[in-house]
Amino acid sequence: MKKSIYRNIGWLLVFIWILIIFSYSLKNAQTSDNQSFFFVYIIDDILNYFNIHLDLNFLNHIVRKTAHFMEYAILGSLVMIAHNLRPLFKNTYFNLIFISIPFIDETIQSFTPGRSAQLSDCLLDSCGFIFGFICLLAFIKIKKNYRKR
Repeated sequence: MKKSIYRNIGWLLVFIWILIIFSYSLKNAQTSDNQSFFFVYIIDDILNYFNIHLDLNFLNHIVRKTAHFMEYAILGSLVMIAHNLRPLFKNTYFNLIFISIPFIDETIQSFTPGRSAQLSDCLLDSCGFIFGFICLLAFIKIKKNYRKR
């Protein structure tokens, strides 16, 4: 019984993370901008210390795109962990069904005041998912090969 619960926690974390991603998409443009500019100002202060000056709007763009990539890299990693604990499907590649999440996410944004859906963000999110998934898959395979020695 305990082992079964432990094996399901991975998928629970996946779905909680998906809800967190969707919650960010439900925030209006002003709230979302305020959140990203919080990090922009911190990064700007660090860059200014090294006498590097970038346009704040450009820095905001970089922060936002990096956030897109990273939240989906985390999702891809969580899916790989969950699949490793308890596969939902017989074939690992069927778990890539989660690649549709960015399109759902962008659709949610299109209904949020001041936000829009962008295909480029879907592609960036998908790349982040694949990156996280493959990185963790490689880590697991390397770890298994190391244990065999």
